[in-house]
Amino acid sequence: MQRELPIIDYTDLLERQRQFAPEYSQKAYETAKSGEYALGDYLDCECSSLNISGAHRKEMVRLIEKLHSEKNYRIETLYLAVNIADRYLINLSA
Repeated sequence: MQRELPIIDYTDLLERQRQFAPEYSQKAYETAKSGEYALGDYLDCECSSLNISGAHRKEMVRLIEKLHSEKNYRIETLYLAVNIADRYLINLSA
């Protein structure tokens, strides 16, 4: 199994401290990454009715980061929150 895992995940597997299931994390990451695709662009797009600029999105992400920091959430929660906000705004702009 050591040959298949990055060293950090193998260390987690041995220590069982940082990740819930480190033996699956690399495979899950690769699967998720292979399924990624662009959802759309709602920033500075003339076709969008929202008129959201890059600066607006940056401020949104800062607010999410601030809440994430105050609540001491896991890093995955931060990424999911930004992803959900982006998906929501893409659907609004359509």
